[in-house]
Amino acid sequence: MNSLLQNETSMMFGSAAGLRCRANRQIRTHAGNVQLSAEGTIISEIDNLGRHLIEVDWEDGVRAYVFPHEIEIVSDQDAAVVWQREGEDFN
Repeated sequence: MNSLLQNETSMMFGSAAGLRCRANRQIRTHAGNVQLSAEGTIISEIDNLGRHLIEVDWEDGVRAYVFPHEIEIVSDQDAAVVWQREGEDFN
């Protein structure tokens, strides 16, 4: 499994499990809607059918898989680093 944070098209940050993140758009999931700017904790990363997914435990109780471009990592100083692969457009 290629880690989102360690694959050849992303910057290398290390393991994402346990990091805090924020939704950078409204996300519709099987478990419910995640609102823009909702925060959560990354649980794990998986590759499924050629797609990279990140499992997040959101503060509102929803636990769901999201795509890397739907979240940003939140640092202790409330600055964010957006995960986005070079050359891909997710709009």
